Amino acid sequence: MEVRRKAGDMINRVIDSLRGIDDDYTTRINDMYKGSGPIMEPFGAMVGGGHPALRKGVIEQDIYGPERRITQGARQALEYALPIASTVPKYVIPAAGVALAGRGVSDIVDSFGGPADQQQPGELSLSQAVIGVAALGTAGYGAGELYKDQSILNNMRDNINANNIRNFRPFTM
Repeated sequence: MEVRRKAGDMINRVIDSLRGIDDDYTTRINDMYKGSGPIMEPFGAMVGGGHPALRKGVIEQDIYGPERRITQGARQALEYALPIASTVPKYVIPAAGVALAGRGVSDIVDSFGGPADQQQPGELSLSQAVIGVAALGTAGYGAGELYKDQSILNNMRDNINANNIRNFRPFTM
């Protein structure tokens, strides 16, 4: 039971750090739309990803009496739809742009050379190698950004147990 609790605590810390990163990004997006006018400011923030993607939205209930069942269902659906709608302009569209740019580089690489420069049987095509290196680089960069905070690493190191032996082989950065 103790091991599950520690694993759950570690997962919660990682999720909280991701929420903090997303909250900072959301604040920057909302700051970008400040001063753009009374109509464009909320519209731009809504369409541009101005709601946290890792937190459920909060919509106040009707103040004119008890909420009807259909109104309650619509409100709850909208509260869960806000983070999803915010995720698309913040993360999905930029990721798709990076993937399409990689595909473009891959197509350019494949267009050079004549028959003698083409892929031989049993060789890895250069376009697949470029995509693989780009994916590894992106994953490495993301992992580095996630674990940049030393306090997260130190807490993880202090909570690692092997056969209930504390600090069995501490790693250092």
